[in-house]
Amino acid sequence: MIKRTLIFTMLFCTATFFSYAQEENLTKKIDSQHLTVKLDEKEKSNFDVFYEHLINLLGPAIALLGILLAIPILRKKLLENHISKALIDIQTSNKEILLQTTDVIDEYTPRTYSNDILPKAELEDIYEKIKILYKKSQEGNSDSQTMLFFLKMTIQNTLKHYPQKTLLSTREIYGIVLYCLDYVTFFSTQVLQIPKSTNTNRENLINRKLKKYVSNSEFLKYKYFKQGLIDDPNSAHYLLFYSKVYNSSSYLIQRSAFQIFWNSSAIKKILFLSGIYAPIELSAPNIAPLFGEDKYTLYLIGFQRRTMLESGKGMKTVVNLIYSNPNDVSRFVEGLTFDKLKTDFEDTFLENSGFSISKANSMAKGDIEILYFQYDCEYLEGIFRKNKRKFKKKLR
Repeated sequence: MIKRTLIFTMLFCTATFFSYAQEENLTKKIDSQHLTVKLDEKEKSNFDVFYEHLINLLGPAIALLGILLAIPILRKKLLENHISKALIDIQTSNKEILLQTTDVIDEYTPRTYSNDILPKAELEDIYEKIKILYKKSQEGNSDSQTMLFFLKMTIQNTLKHYPQKTLLSTREIYGIVLYCLDYVTFFSTQVLQIPKSTNTNRENLINRKLKKYVSNSEFLKYKYFKQGLIDDPNSAHYLLFYSKVYNSSSYLIQRSAFQIFWNSSAIKKILFLSGIYAPIELSAPNIAPLFGEDKYTLYLIGFQRRTMLESGKGMKTVVNLIYSNPNDVSRFVEGLTFDKLKTDFEDTFLENSGFSISKANSMAKGDIEILYFQYDCEYLEGIFRKNKRKFKKKLR
């Protein structure tokens, strides 16, 4: 852009010089025809006229060039100052978050020493304290803010339906809370990453196809400076969080954590690393789509591997697969039977996976819109070996 401006400026000056020179010569020709010209007046050459106008215009041209060259430098300096101030503010807030989080950890740790039933009022108190920490974390680092957001939303979703058939225990709920707070203290003590440049990206608030029909739809975002909540189900933060709740004894906690994104990105990675396979989604067509979704879908929200004693056969390992409909409005799980599940629902995650609901040892219903199947671990390991390559491709 600056190069084009320089060329335009030089062409403009040159054209102006010759215009002035031609105008001067024309004036003198008129003077020779109609006026008496003094013989002792020396006529200026075209070069003298050009040089004179060059001197007159060179000052403004240099000033204009200076302004054009200074704009990018000034813009970069302003962005650097903005980032520097933001980093200082984040570091200051991190210290405050660390102190507040440590106080809460000290308060909650003794509650894990017993395994009492958790009253709803106590869960509400936990939620209020986490909400305060989350509000403070919005001034600090993105990592702490993200972990506290996941914890806050999970407890908030749990409170909507608590208590249910399965009651929470103090050891388990405080264990989950302390697990997240440990990460908050860890992130709050880390060295802040300095962005490698002040480059920005131009983003759109709406679809690009529609942006020409609206105004003020664009905004700038730092390319290398991470700020705010990491709202991504594929993030390492969500995987870290979900790895603590996927095998919780409370299926309501699992469902509440899944409802944050309604996305199976975390659970399918955990399942793959466990070396077993189960459908991430089980679906059946809705015979009356006018009154709801076009299909019924159950999502895998967790699983539990445990060893049990089988009469006459000794010890064996079984896996409970927990599925749920995360929709609080459109409910259908209560009306499902084992026979209907076997005939109508199928694996829609991997085609021809070989998984069969009929192979389940049993099926039972849990808390709100939750059911679970019990399978022999050996069967699920065999299905995993058969589909390992296809399953791996689906991890992204």
